Order: sequence, then C-alpha cells, then structure tokens
Amino acid sequence: MFTDLTFTFENSYWLLALIPVIISYFIYCQAKPTHYLIFPGVKFLNHQSSSQQKSGGRKPHHILLGCILFLLVISLANPCKKNTIKEQEQEGIDIILALDISLSMDIRDFYHLGIKETRLEAAKRVAQEFIALRGNDRIGIVIFSGQPYRISPITFDHNWVIEQIKDIEINSLKEQGTAIGSAIAAASLGLKKQGAKSKIIVLITDGANNAGKLKPNDAAKLAEELGIRIYTIAIGSDNKQVEYQNRIIKQNQFDTTALKEISEITHGIFHRAQTAQKLQEAFEKINDLETSSFNSPTYDQIISYRPYLIILMLILLSLFMLIQYGPKK
Repeated sequence: MFTDLTFTFENSYWLLALIPVIISYFIYCQAKPTHYLIFPGVKFLNHQSSSQQKSGGRKPHHILLGCILFLLVISLANPCKKNTIKEQEQEGIDIILALDISLSMDIRDFYHLGIKETRLEAAKRVAQEFIALRGNDRIGIVIFSGQPYRISPITFDHNWVIEQIKDIEINSLKEQGTAIGSAIAAASLGLKKQGAKSKIIVLITDGANNAGKLKPNDAAKLAEELGIRIYTIAIGSDNKQVEYQNRIIKQNQFDTTALKEISEITHGIFHRAQTAQKLQEAFEKINDLETSSFNSPTYDQIISYRPYLIILMLILLSLFMLIQYGPKK
C-alpha cells in the first residue's frame, strides 16, 4: 500500500475573500468612535477620555474580531489533509524447484568467484538467490535421484525453504539414479491442490532419465493438463573429462532432447547451463518471464479541519461577545 499525503483547500476560491476582509478589518480598527457622552463643565472626564484614545494599540476585542474573521474565511475554504492511497492487490505464482541430487551432481566443474564448486553447490546457491527475488510467490522443493522426495511444501516462508535447501546433500536419498519423470509427477502433485492461477516447475538436472516407472514425456503431459509450465535446466560443463571426488572421470551425456520436449509440452523453456554464470542467467530469465500480476485500486481519504476551526471560532466569538457586551465594572 502506497500513500501520497498532501494538504489542500477544498474550496480554495474562498481565500480571495481574505483581501476585502483584511482591508475592512484595518479600516474598522483605525476608525475613531463617533459616539461620545458630553458632560458640560466636567473637564476631568474629557481629559481621561482623550488619554484613553491616545494610548493607542488594538483593543482585545479588535484582536478577537480579526481572528474570528480569519477563521471564518479559512473554514469556508475548508482546509483538509488528502491521502491518496494505492492498494496493491497481487497474485503470486506457485513454484516448485525440482533438484537433481544424483551422484553426478557432485562433479566439480563450476567456478564461483574463482573457487571451484560442485554442480549441486552451484544449484543450491543460485536457487537461494532466486527465492529471495520471489517475495510474492509460494515456493516448495522436491529433490530426486532414483526417486523423488518433497522436502518442502509450497509456502510463503521463504527463509524456511532456504534453510531446507542449505541442508541438501548428495546422500540425502538412498536410491541412486535419475528419475526425472517421477520428479515431475511429485512436483505436479504438490501444485495440483493449490489455487494459484500460475504454476511452474523449475527442473534442474545433469543427466538422463534412468530410474522410476514414469517416462518424462508422460509426466510432462500430465503436468500440462494441470496447467503447469516446466522450465528445464541442464546443468554441467561440456568438458569430456570432469573432476569427481578428487578423481578425473568421463563426462556423462546429457539428454537435452528429452528436457527440451518436457518444456515444449508444458509451454516452458529449456536452458543449457554449462557454467555458473549460465546457470545464473537461466534463473534470471525465468524470474523475468514469470511475473506476478498486480491490480492497484486508488482512492482518496480526505480529513477536513473545518469542524475544528468552527469550534475555535465559536469560542473566540463567545469571548468577543463577553468583552464587548458583557457586564462592565
């Protein structure tokens, strides 16, 4: 919610009345009284009366009259405080990150700030940065190797989700392999029961489907029927030989064709992340594409000061009447 506070006069044209009011007030104050009581032969009273006229200065009732006239004009102009309020009604996106934690994700072929890191370390780091940008969305996590496991249902508690990501390790699941189809099914099931209009899965893997009973294409078709888009990211360098647990091994082949088909079936996009920078860029593109919808109704809240001015004016008017026409000593 955004508030724009301004001070204004609702009937500002009444302020022009201050000009004749001020002129009339000064003429009234400068005018000499024309009603005298003449007492023949009593010089003392004439001398006292002239002394009072020479004393100068505005009398209290003159000051009160000026204040009353000023408050009258200002109250007619109706000074008020205007709050222009914009309320942002927003509809977030439900997102599940499906993260491959098979043994090959322990390959150390990425660099971050000049330091080597594993594919899993890079994926966890960039995923946490992505979550920090999705303040309006509910996010959940599915990890998978030979079978999937949902470690976090979709939630607005992003800090808790990030803590779950930090605890992910290669040996978090016993079953080995890469069950991409089963991971898609598990993530889709986590999104099926939710009411958000926009639902996406971000699938991060470095291998080909070689475990589980469900084929990736079949799982993608089921996700598409549920209105879920899948963004696939193939993570890992193109080097023929890579470092794995302090050994140099032969690089596995990526099944990029299957990952592209998954994204095409669900109207998502396939990304190839050969480096940590490419992985970062892939998440940035997804973040730019999947934006939350906003509706910003605007209304004005007006607080008038006129009642307070009228109350003050009535108090001053009472004092004026008391001084001008009240009992004299």
